[in-house]
Amino acid sequence: MTNAIFPDVEVAYLTADREFVGRDWLSYLLIDPEVPFRLRIRHSELISPKLGGTRRSGERMFDSLRPGEFRQLSGRRWVWGRQVYVIGSRLADSGELLILITNACPETALPDYARRWGIENLFGALKTRGFCLESTHFKDPERLSRLLALLSLAFISSSLNRL
Repeated sequence: MTNAIFPDVEVAYLTADREFVGRDWLSYLLIDPEVPFRLRIRHSELISPKLGGTRRSGERMFDSLRPGEFRQLSGRRWVWGRQVYVIGSRLADSGELLILITNACPETALPDYARRWGIENLFGALKTRGFCLESTHFKDPERLSRLLALLSLAFISSSLNRL
């Protein structure tokens, strides 16, 4: 997929957490041309093997997983009226259930999604764990862009110093 803002950059896939997904968003991503995605869904979301079939929550589908285990459901499943691949994992450190849906490359969905944690750490540091970016109240896109670039460099520098 190419991008109008960065035409020379190809997007491998989009990742999103539970707060940013839903039927409308999923439908948009599946419009031709499809946007490859790795979306985390709530464990209470309903999943069906066929359209109109018996729906069960993701939590029930993956309740047998032990910490550190994962399983991909066979074939595409119906979530929010759309066919997607569904992968579940019980996180080794917390035992929390993580359920992903994807439209392509289900074999790499978990490691692909895991890559977003570096971004999560950056956002956390920029917002509430250090830099307090939101307290600047900047509105000008140019100034905000420069500040974001500077804070990102500061974050990377401080992260490298911890290694």
